[in-house]
This record gives sequence, structure tokens and C-alpha cells, in this order.
Amino acid sequence: MTHITPDHRSAFITDVRTFADFLTATPYVPVPAHLDVTVFPMDGGDEVRRAEIDRIATVLGTTTECDAGHYRTSKPFGRVSYRAVAVSDGARERWDALMSYDGAITPDLSARHKDGR
Repeated sequence: MTHITPDHRSAFITDVRTFADFLTATPYVPVPAHLDVTVFPMDGGDEVRRAEIDRIATVLGTTTECDAGHYRTSKPFGRVSYRAVAVSDGARERWDALMSYDGAITPDLSARHKDGR
């Protein structure tokens, strides 16, 4: 289980309310079409993280799904969604391998068309 202190939880909830109050008070600030709040259990190995997603799904009354090494559950609240995702060790390793090429190729932006393509 990811350890979040009661103080952290309380501060997060306060910040969400402050954000909602700000949007209410400033109607000319645009808002997104939807908002996703995502938590990632980080403690333990694959089995521990998957068990945490199962626990969260039970609390939310939702089901779980898995694809590409991502085990998750989510619950919509209108235009806001709460999502919990456990990323498998294998998926993390594949991502790290992919990112090891970051910066290896630099596009020649001088060759772009004048229209921005």
C-alpha cells in the first residue's frame, strides 16, 4: 500500500476545494472537458501493487482491467474520474529501455515547411 499520511490527504482535499473555489470565482478562466485524478501505488512488487488496486476497486465498487502491463480501476464522477494504476515491473523496464534512446535523434527543424508542417 502506498503510504500517504493523514496530513497529506487532508492538504490534498483542501487544495482540491481551493481549486474548485478558484474556478467558481473566476468564470472567465477556461476549464478542461474532463479531469483525471490518477494514483500509482509504488510500494512493493507487482503482486503488492496489484493487491492495492484490488483493494481500491473494492472501496470504489468497481472492476479491474489489465493491458500492456497496466492493472487499473477507475470511477467517474461526472466530468472528473478517479483512477488507480499499478504499472508492472516489466512495463517499467520496457519504458526505461525506450527512454534510453531519448535524445539520440534530433529532428532537423530547419527543413519544416513554411506552413508549420
